[in-house]
Order: sequence, then structure tokens, then C-alpha cells
Amino acid sequence: MNQKEMKKSDLLYDYIKFHLGLYLATPPIMSVVATCLSLEKQASFKLGLLIMIVIYLFSGAHASWFIASHINVKWTADKNWISFGKSADNLFRRTMHHYLYWLGLIAALTSIVVALLYPVDVSKDTGTDTINIVLRCLSL
Repeated sequence: MNQKEMKKSDLLYDYIKFHLGLYLATPPIMSVVATCLSLEKQASFKLGLLIMIVIYLFSGAHASWFIASHINVKWTADKNWISFGKSADNLFRRTMHHYLYWLGLIAALTSIVVALLYPVDVSKDTGTDTINIVLRCLSL
């Protein structure tokens, strides 16, 4: 591998590490924020967090498939970088890997705002109330 290819692979490695950290750190941070605001038991927050996690899993699976389809092939000089660049420069891929992050973040932040504006008394919640509320929201 020449110096140019090494630099590209280092950049790709850093890019992957950054996005993994972003997607793995955001849901726990939202949970910490909700806990600090005493909203962690609110059904709206739980639903928003669940939506965020599902979106991130979907986006992560797509990103993994994309990267694996380019990494797990025989590499021949710059041809592979050209192929990778062409398939990476795509609105659908950008949507799957970038815009879904923001959509998940908006879902979690919206759920925190809803829980703040419309709090539900969860002191008597046995767990089944929360499950029923989440199921009702999902059936809409």
C-alpha cells in the first residue's frame, strides 16, 4: 500500500470511529439528560428513546453493509478507492448514514420536551401503564 492509499485508509478509519462514537454515545446522553430532569420514567421519553435507538440500529446496519461490501473485496490500487468514492457520493447513502442521525436526535429531544410539557404521574406506575401508553402510541 502506497502513502496515498495509507492516508485514505487512515481517513476512512477515523471517519468510522467518529460515527460509531456518535451513534453509540447519543442514546446514553439522552438518558442522562432525562434522568437529570426526572423524566426517565415518562412514557413519552421512553418512546422517543426507543425510536432513536431503532433509527440508529437501522442506519448502523446500512452503514456496516456499505463498508463491508467495499472492505471485504480484493483491493487493487486506486480502483477500489474510485469505486468506493462513487458509491459513497450518493444521496440515499448520505440520508441513511447522516440524516437519520439527526432524525433520531430530534425524536429523543422531542420526547424530552413532550415529557416536560405534559408530565404523567408515574409514582403509581407498575410498568404496565407505561407499556400500554407506548403500545397505544405505536398503534396510531
